[in-house]
Amino acid sequence: KVLIDGILRGVTEEFLVKNALGLAGMGIGYAFFSVICMRNRLFMNLALEKEIRTRLFWHLTRVGKDFYVRNPSGDIIERLTDELQEMTWFASSGCFRLYQIMLRILFVTGVMFSLAPRLTLYALAPLVAINFIQQRYRRQYHGLVKQVREMASDVSSAIERCFSGISVIQAFAREKEQGDKFKEILDKRREAELALIRLEAKSHALLIFMAEAVFVIILLAGGRQVMDGTITLGTLVAFNTYLAMLIYPGSERAWFFLRIKRIEVTVERLRQYEETPLALPALLTDATVPTVEPLRHALVFENVGYRYPGERKGGVEGISFRLAQGRRLALVGRIGSGKSTLAELLLRLYDPAEGRILWDGRDLRELDPAALRKQISFVPQDVQVFSDTIRGNILFGREVPEERVAWAARSACLDTTLKEWEKGLGQEVGTRGVTLSGGQKQRVALARALLGGPSLLILDDPTSFLDAHTEKELWDNLNREVPGTALLILTHRLATVRQADEVGILEQGRLVALGPREEVLASEAFDRWRAEEGTRN
Repeated sequence: KVLIDGILRGVTEEFLVKNALGLAGMGIGYAFFSVICMRNRLFMNLALEKEIRTRLFWHLTRVGKDFYVRNPSGDIIERLTDELQEMTWFASSGCFRLYQIMLRILFVTGVMFSLAPRLTLYALAPLVAINFIQQRYRRQYHGLVKQVREMASDVSSAIERCFSGISVIQAFAREKEQGDKFKEILDKRREAELALIRLEAKSHALLIFMAEAVFVIILLAGGRQVMDGTITLGTLVAFNTYLAMLIYPGSERAWFFLRIKRIEVTVERLRQYEETPLALPALLTDATVPTVEPLRHALVFENVGYRYPGERKGGVEGISFRLAQGRRLALVGRIGSGKSTLAELLLRLYDPAEGRILWDGRDLRELDPAALRKQISFVPQDVQVFSDTIRGNILFGREVPEERVAWAARSACLDTTLKEWEKGLGQEVGTRGVTLSGGQKQRVALARALLGGPSLLILDDPTSFLDAHTEKELWDNLNREVPGTALLILTHRLATVRQADEVGILEQGRLVALGPREEVLASEAFDRWRAEEGTRN
């Protein structure tokens, strides 16, 4: 304003240079301030993202397994990566930008009003109307964003399912069918994305139209005031400059409030995870757990009962037995008879609804789960091998001397296999152990279990993928290397049952037979189980 009006009146060169340098200095100062703000926002983004992701990760590692039945891995990955990153940006950088926008709007509006009050009212009227119009879009926007989020989770889940079972897909030559299914999911996501883009395009087009309309109104009204002498030409130019500064933050503010709808959906989806109850709310961290002594006398089940929430079948009822230290108990039964439920109760993944489980006379509910699990090792039937080396899978994050790792591998009959691999314990196993056979996975899992030196070892069909020779060698190793460890064996195999001192038979969640091995093997309950399983001696 000063420069233009001064030029029209006639000013000295010194006046022009002085004012030009003043404007340049203001621009440099503003740029420097913006860089500092951007740097601080970035650090806050990263810190907040790390904090929330770590907290959610910690929480999800401690929820019950039914959570993972309801929520595919791909959906969990999508929420904890892209969605969480967008939310943390909004919570730090987004809010800072909103504050900057609001301050700029207040400052610029004040300056504009001091220059030309009537023109300011002309400029603000269309901008205020935009907010009312966009209310119509916001409700629709929320539903479309939620649909897009769900489609993105479906894509991630489809990728995870396909490549986690790629060997089976290739073995059955189902690549084309998998590709067709994936294309169908991508098409659905594309349609959802396009619907959202169309809505955003309409909103953006409205903003551009209203902005241009404001400039036209100001040009006409302001030009008339200049001709009338109400304001100077410099005032009109300065007013338009400030108007441009107002239009951008005004449109960005409208975009910002649309963005809130995206974040609302993300917060809802992440809160679903955060509000999922822990399997055991009393679970403590490793740094604060009390010590649980190794099993020295016996593990005792006293009339234990448990039923999974919302299910009429499954679970166990009235289970009572005693497993002394150094003894082996084999529990057999058809699928769904309750064998895995007993293992989960022992690990305190759940607590009994009836009765109690005693560890050397102490109720398991009095013991911290994390400390208890350090005394128990579990080899599940569905063996989990991670994308790591053999050594990494056996160590499982524990710091143990190399000699101890070699001992665990040798005790699990992995030594012969390791000699066949060039890198030995350093051999990479691929995604979920894709390069390993079923028997090799079982032996890696057993070595992992033995490494911790447990006082109770739970084996769920530990030799189902082993040949007779390797199975015999494995049991000989266990007899020699861990003679004082109590073994709870869950199995379908008669050869495995014969390794036990005592045998129990489960039928529909109840223990129908229990006693010394030879006595139970001669019972009617055992014959009935053999007939149902089709087992042959």
